Amino acid sequence: MTKQFSAEADGLLYLDFADVPFSDLEERLSQLVLWVIEAERTRLPYGLRLPAVEIAPSLGHSHFHHCLRALALFK
Repeated sequence: MTKQFSAEADGLLYLDFADVPFSDLEERLSQLVLWVIEAERTRLPYGLRLPAVEIAPSLGHSHFHHCLRALALFK
């Protein structure tokens, strides 16, 4: 497992599909899921960027499931 988050210049944390160091789609999505779980566990507000989808940084049960749902439905 790799912990590699990227923060924007304004300090906001985005877990970005483009930053995942794998070429295989399933590996990229798995890594993003791990990052979402880790960010939520450590209570670090995070956003998610996928091609054509951007979820603003936040925390909490609803945000966590919104991000996981976006990853599960990604094609």
